[in-house]
Amino acid sequence: MLAETGRLRLRAIPVTSAAKGADVDGLGTLERLATESLEAVINDRDATIAQLQEQAQRYQSAFDAVAQGICFFDGEDRVILSNRRFAEIYRLAPEQIRPVATLREIVELRIAAGT
Repeated sequence: MLAETGRLRLRAIPVTSAAKGADVDGLGTLERLATESLEAVINDRDATIAQLQEQAQRYQSAFDAVAQGICFFDGEDRVILSNRRFAEIYRLAPEQIRPVATLREIVELRIAAGT
């Protein structure tokens, strides 16, 4: 079950197996509960990362399908996102137009490529 708190979504993590053991000393049980909770959080994090990577790949595929060359820069003139067509137009390798590359670096690459 998820509980909404502002923008943070919390999920109750059932951790009952650690408390059912024959050894029911307080510290040992607490350690097992903490370990089980940590594992649940790590599993949730890993699942979220995998889901976000899949979503990013779908967006990139759609963005690459655009016929025009597109490149977005942030306020510090660093690449945020570009498509393959942008690199093709200026005879650059897509890897050269990587996120955080500066506009200046892109211009220098274009000059070196003769575009």
